[in-house]
Amino acid sequence: MTRNRSKSVELLAKVYDHVFYRYQKGFTMLTLGWSDGYSFLPVDFTMLSLSTESNCLIKVSTTIDKKTTGYKRRKETILKKPDIAIKLIQNAVTQGISAQYILMDT
Repeated sequence: MTRNRSKSVELLAKVYDHVFYRYQKGFTMLTLGWSDGYSFLPVDFTMLSLSTESNCLIKVSTTIDKKTTGYKRRKETILKKPDIAIKLIQNAVTQGISAQYILMDT
């Protein structure tokens, strides 16, 4: 998700765009979906910033209460993609969504 006009969005990062072959301001979106081969249903998603400090343009605000859901979502954005993928799958299984296979794009 590109946000080139943004100046003060929390956790805004420099993300490499593989279409235009350059870095842009934005986030990476990771989506877990269920498919029967004909249709696709999004089940869960997360917005990711970068875990490296050098590419993160705006840091997390220090005034946010650490007990809130918003703080937990902010902490989730700086985790690595494999860790988030496992968490998304665990959330889907907890909600009763089952599948025979898990396919991932690299």
